[in-house]
Amino acid sequence: MDAPETPWKDAVFSQYPRGKVMGYAMKTDRYRFIEWKDGGTDEVVATELYDHHTDPAENRNLATSPENASLVVTLHERMAAGWQ
Repeated sequence: MDAPETPWKDAVFSQYPRGKVMGYAMKTDRYRFIEWKDGGTDEVVATELYDHHTDPAENRNLATSPENASLVVTLHERMAAGWQ
């Protein structure tokens, strides 16, 4: 390894096209966070959040629950930083 002091990322990132939108996803040890962005404007048109500790099959999207608003902001910022 060229720079062993470089910190490891603790999440994996992926993207998936779906029609005219692109999904950008981040998977941590606990959560999968997905933002769907309009291909023309790059505006977020939908958000998904799944807690793999309580919902490993990803059946319940937690992103729209008011009690998760700060978590969504935190994961959004973390994902944006991770893609750089």
